Amino acid sequence: MASVLVAGPDLLLVDGRIASMGERADADEVLDATGLLVAPGYVDLQCNGAFGIDLAAEPERLWELAALLPRAGVTTFLPTIVTSAAGVVERAQATLAARPADHRGADAPGLHLEGPMLAIAGAHEPSLLRPFDLDDLTGVRLVTLAPELPGATEVIARLRAAGVVVAAGHTEATDLSGVDGVTHVFNAMAPLHHRAPGPAGLALADDRLFVTLVADGEHVHPAVAVIVERAAGERLVLVSDAVAGPTRRDGILQGGAVLLDGAVRNLAAWTGSPERAIRAATSAPARYARLPDRGQLRVGARADLVLLTPALEVVTTVVAGEIIWSRPSTEPDSAASGRLHDERPRPH
Repeated sequence: MASVLVAGPDLLLVDGRIASMGERADADEVLDATGLLVAPGYVDLQCNGAFGIDLAAEPERLWELAALLPRAGVTTFLPTIVTSAAGVVERAQATLAARPADHRGADAPGLHLEGPMLAIAGAHEPSLLRPFDLDDLTGVRLVTLAPELPGATEVIARLRAAGVVVAAGHTEATDLSGVDGVTHVFNAMAPLHHRAPGPAGLALADDRLFVTLVADGEHVHPAVAVIVERAAGERLVLVSDAVAGPTRRDGILQGGAVLLDGAVRNLAAWTGSPERAIRAATSAPARYARLPDRGQLRVGARADLVLLTPALEVVTTVVAGEIIWSRPSTEPDSAASGRLHDERPRPH
């Protein structure tokens, strides 16, 4: 694998890792980041589909979706399977395990199963809701369920023993002591009331719990997003909740209206803090999903980077030290285009 120097912050990327920071070094190639922000690659823990790909209908297209997500700065994602007919999760597990040898795109370190053990259907098909019935947890990293349902305590214990992150979602739970976080806070859950805080209030008040938010301007009002950000702080995790098709059906939200880069731009605009918005799409989701080598710029971490304009538009995305996507530029000689310069000698 070629070594890459990201010039500006002077990050040396070798063998898919950050080898050094802040000092010039020889490299096979130089990526000019002059005038750009260099951030860790985005980590999306809830992506149901995008670009016309619906993972619940076509889980076999998982890696095709992964190849497209770097356009949104996403370098790691959890393919999310919503409540589906029997056999869909198993198909997703088989596809995840059969990663193509020539894959170039976002990494998928596991699945997020949203359902089928839910108390509030929301956009999920009510007839498919049922107890958690998956025997083989291979490839499963995150499960969203309603912890108040019969049998949930035993399911949560089994999942946690297997190292799976457990989130409360589509729920009216009054006790979140057994979970690690909540899924799309305020959506498909009992509301917050001053005498009955509901799952949202309980999660925001509990420093143990991560809180995921869909910052598309539809799932929650921007003012509510600001409240959530202030209350959750470093526990706030942005997710796209992206879907392949329309975001509404019969008045019910089906999924997020923006990809993760759009969520970052929205939260930055609403809160006035690009730094905190980026954190909510990088280090926070990496900590929540227990991916200690991602979501941060440090020596030894995976060389997953996104180069951004000051307006937080994605210019270039690097996955494991490889430049996967760069925005087409009408000015190929512009230093701010994130273009790749090959520093190796060329034959005359």
